[in-house]
Amino acid sequence: MKQEFGKDKFTKGIAIAFAIVCGIPALILLFSAEGQMKISALFVFAVAILPLLSVYSQKLIIEDEHITIKRGIIFKTSEDIKYKKINNIKVIDALGMGSLEIMVGNDKPIKFKHIEQYDLVKKLINEKIDN
Repeated sequence: MKQEFGKDKFTKGIAIAFAIVCGIPALILLFSAEGQMKISALFVFAVAILPLLSVYSQKLIIEDEHITIKRGIIFKTSEDIKYKKINNIKVIDALGMGSLEIMVGNDKPIKFKHIEQYDLVKKLINEKIDN
């Protein structure tokens, strides 16, 4: 059974708002400007869109044997965490937006910020650990 979880709705909403507020004027300027202004507008448009793509490209996938965390747009990373390696799961809740810190061995915690349904994710991981 494979279940995917991404960023929460608030984080996605902020990314969309940022892309609209900064991206649309940059896009308009991109088509109306010439020379150096066109390059500047293209740069501003890319800066406005990259956070949006980044938010939508991050996934935490719960599978039967392990958890997979996928991140990245251009440079993609995929990290598998075996359930038997997990020591603890810490939930950080700030105004209804949850983040997870997965403690593995003596390493630094693996963080996934602003995840949707963070309580369900923690419950599902703990069930896999207990089995």
